[in-house]
Amino acid sequence: MKKVAKILIIYTIVVSLIVGGLNAVYMRFMSVEEEIKKFQNVPNHIKICNFGSSHGINSFNYDNVNQTCFNFALSAQYPIYDERVLEQYANCIDDNATVYLVVSFFSFYGIPEEKRDIFESKNKRYYQILSKDKIIQYSLKTDICERYLPILTADEKIFENYFNNKTVSKDSSQSKKVEKDNQYFQNDAKKKYQHHMIEDKLDEEGNRIINNAEIEAIYHMIEFCRSKNIRAIMVTTPYTQEYCQEIKKNDSQFLQEFYSLVNEISAQTNTQYLDYSADKRFRNNHALFIDSDHLNTQGAKQFTQILLHETNVDYGESQ
Repeated sequence: MKKVAKILIIYTIVVSLIVGGLNAVYMRFMSVEEEIKKFQNVPNHIKICNFGSSHGINSFNYDNVNQTCFNFALSAQYPIYDERVLEQYANCIDDNATVYLVVSFFSFYGIPEEKRDIFESKNKRYYQILSKDKIIQYSLKTDICERYLPILTADEKIFENYFNNKTVSKDSSQSKKVEKDNQYFQNDAKKKYQHHMIEDKLDEEGNRIINNAEIEAIYHMIEFCRSKNIRAIMVTTPYTQEYCQEIKKNDSQFLQEFYSLVNEISAQTNTQYLDYSADKRFRNNHALFIDSDHLNTQGAKQFTQILLHETNVDYGESQ
């Protein structure tokens, strides 16, 4: 029995060392998703920042801005998590800073966050950037795995993820300019309409679901900013003509309903709302987009400077 116990102890030690070593390597090179690595270096004294989903990621580029800025947006991030990220990093944002709250056409609609198919896989990323009280359906097991032992949840794509992390460029969220014809943008707009306006957005009768929790999150963000002497501005980023036309073609009443909601928030909170969704400086210029609803790097730089100028923000353009 002593011999068996000794073998088990040795076996346990060896396995622990192997797992620990692999976990250390994994945490060093692979465990952090590319898009949340930026949260490892959130600066202090932020003067300008934005929130939102991929529309926020791709529409803001602060390279030519001579102020401390930060892009808090994450892919598929709805207002309910925008609010939590804002609260988590509020101490990094200066008084009198300007915060842009990106309001996309889909922001106020759909089933609850935790009921969406991608919830669990998407929710895991927040364990690395938020405190547990700000994570929806917090799980201690998931917390331990994501923060300390991510190797235990690594799937068969571990080496593929490693390769991607090593080869993806710094501005991977904003693809380089690629020549694409009108048909590409039309086809992409059709896919985006299904993804943004249909999937998880309709009830059993086919009516669009208004998500009051997401609407309340916008109200809370505005109130929170005001309590911290931070200037909040709601923004809908530029889209292509094809994207807007696809929405109008499929639901002629949608935009009226959307603007009714966002204008009510604006009026009740006395918060500025700027709509660039059909802005003539962007909508027909495919050279500024990577697809039907996301700006590329050139488009983002142009939009950011336009927005800062039109909201009277001192951005001290760098040379």
